[in-house]
Amino acid sequence: MSLVWIIYLASVVDGLKFLCMLGAMMSLAGMFFSGLAFSIWERGISGYTREDAMKIGKRFFYGLLICAFVGVLLPSRNNVILMVSAGIGQRIFESEKTQGMIDPSLELLKAWIQKQTEELKKKKHDDT
Repeated sequence: MSLVWIIYLASVVDGLKFLCMLGAMMSLAGMFFSGLAFSIWERGISGYTREDAMKIGKRFFYGLLICAFVGVLLPSRNNVILMVSAGIGQRIFESEKTQGMIDPSLELLKAWIQKQTEELKKKKHDDT
């Protein structure tokens, strides 16, 4: 996935999460009202049949499941940015140019640590 699309995803992911949660709430309301329609059918007020109420209720239930599932699985904006930066950091670390700079730096760091360790040992030996 190119960086442009990932940046776009990071900018719209919060809106998508909001829409999924709104869809889940609307599905809950639809399930409630389909139950209400079923209770009205029980009283003989409406022309709804029990099967109609069950079909409507099932559709809203599936809508609730889908919206809640997608809403939970969508990453937050910060997570999208972290995923992108981790991928970029890995590419930078694994490039040949970076390895060419890191290897001599590691040797210098090891030599400095060894020098400091020897000085500390000498200082500790002198103090005793």
